[in-house]
Amino acid sequence: MHFFNPAVAMPLVEIVRGGARSEEVVERIRGLAVGLGKQPIIVRDSPGFATSRLGILLGLEAARMLEEGVASVADIDRAMELGYVSGE
Repeated sequence: MHFFNPAVAMPLVEIVRGGARSEEVVERIRGLAVGLGKQPIIVRDSPGFATSRLGILLGLEAARMLEEGVASVADIDRAMELGYVSGE
């Protein structure tokens, strides 16, 4: 299970499916996560899992946008906060 910081506030948890893990084990872990009030996703054991890989992609694109003069740092941040980050 890959929790996000701060764990008490972040709803997402990645459940990392290892090569030898049965579906029963994955479902038990999913139930545990839901019981903790989390919203689980299942990912394969891979560098960065899902969320870190997405974060790298977003960061690289933000840097390219700044280099190309598409928007200022403040406006790129505001676009992410208002357009993509949940207010929950």
